[in-house]
Amino acid sequence: MNVRITANIFFQVRGWLVATMILGVVLAVYTGEIFYLSVGPMLLLLFAGLQHIQFIYFLLICCIPFSAELQVTEQLGTDFPDEPLMWFLSVLLIFHFILYRKEIGEKQINTWIVRLLLLHLGWILVSAILSQHPLLSIKYLAAKSWYILALGLGTWYCLKDRKDILKLALILMTTLFPVVMLVIFQHAQTGFSFESVNPAVQPFFRNHVNYGAFLVCLIPLPIAGFILS
Repeated sequence: MNVRITANIFFQVRGWLVATMILGVVLAVYTGEIFYLSVGPMLLLLFAGLQHIQFIYFLLICCIPFSAELQVTEQLGTDFPDEPLMWFLSVLLIFHFILYRKEIGEKQINTWIVRLLLLHLGWILVSAILSQHPLLSIKYLAAKSWYILALGLGTWYCLKDRKDILKLALILMTTLFPVVMLVIFQHAQTGFSFESVNPAVQPFFRNHVNYGAFLVCLIPLPIAGFILS
């Protein structure tokens, strides 16, 4: 993420940011709801996303290795903070597709990939309609939708050239390194026993299968970064 862009965004909205933060503190004190403290930062993120959507995209990429499952209610769980950022990025992409449709029309896209993704979503929709648990199936469809929007179309829209691909690889490798070191340290405390491998990968991964799959899926990124550098 570009530090200069971040600074410019802050200075452009500093007045509104200070005002909304003060309002958030007043509302939080008056109502007792700590949620209002997030008004200022959310305004800054919204403005940043409308002006520089790449900032939000790379922020999402940066948060992926540090995200962990969060059970909001007994029926609702999410990965935090990357999944809320996916919701936010999906909304921003819709706004960008409306506001900058002429520029987007000039970008090339692999139609076969789009067709496969639409077929994938269509099959999930059919399964949700015929499901014995439609509410649960609709939740799954919604989750798939923002994953495809944020990480599929978001990657196509936000990565402009080879430098962005290299930046993506560097961000993921850099943020993943301390997570892997923590997992190795926690596993070493138990003598690297197989029985303790699942607790060792927590809280960032549910089990060792998720952890191993995540590492394997990232192998192409440093290779691509090395080739494109």
